Amino acid sequence: MYIKLFCTVFLIFFALRSHAATFIPVKVTDQVRDSDLVISGVPIGKTFKKIPTGEVVTEYTFKLNEIVGIEHSKIVNRNNFKVLVPGGKWQGVSYKVSGVPTFKEGTNSIVLLRKGKFGYYLTNLAMSSFSKSTTKNDDRIFSEVFRTQKDVGNIKIKRFNEILISKWGSPLQKIEEDKFVKVPHVKKSKGYNKDSRKRTPASFEHIEEKEKKSSFWLLFFIAFSGIVAGFLRRSKS
Repeated sequence: MYIKLFCTVFLIFFALRSHAATFIPVKVTDQVRDSDLVISGVPIGKTFKKIPTGEVVTEYTFKLNEIVGIEHSKIVNRNNFKVLVPGGKWQGVSYKVSGVPTFKEGTNSIVLLRKGKFGYYLTNLAMSSFSKSTTKNDDRIFSEVFRTQKDVGNIKIKRFNEILISKWGSPLQKIEEDKFVKVPHVKKSKGYNKDSRKRTPASFEHIEEKEKKSSFWLLFFIAFSGIVAGFLRRSKS
């Protein structure tokens, strides 16, 4: 009986250990070094998808407020920035992955990301997701793990920005507007009047003027020839 109980407890303990994420503390400095960009934004939705490797992921949509590590002009839509997190639901089956962050819609998060083949991923799962805490005397960010460990899951905003500047030369910067396509201004042709339905090409006006001048000289020549012919007839008679 005791042997069976021991085996049952051991199996339960082993199962829990196998499904729990074991994080090794990594300093924010090292996480930033391994990241391709850092965003500050609000998750506004999520969906599930299966990427070409067969892995099921949760695709979070963020509304970006600040970013560093990528040119703002490359952000097509600040309200539709995608972040991929392993695990999710697919065809009625749940794929759970321990250690992923719990993004809350409407709550701003600061996230360290790396660029993968199919999109942007968290650099170190939940350890790379931070929330901001502002007080009168201190502004800090805290990760979902190691919240009490300084420079790992607990760091001052000022120090965090210094780390960003050391890598990218800039702290997090606000995104003022979305990317847009500039439509060139088309100048009106001089040969067209304001009403496009009654436009007359300038070349046609020039030809018409030439024709008027030619007609005048032709009539003048005919009239002059008639006068000369009449004068000659009278001279002969």
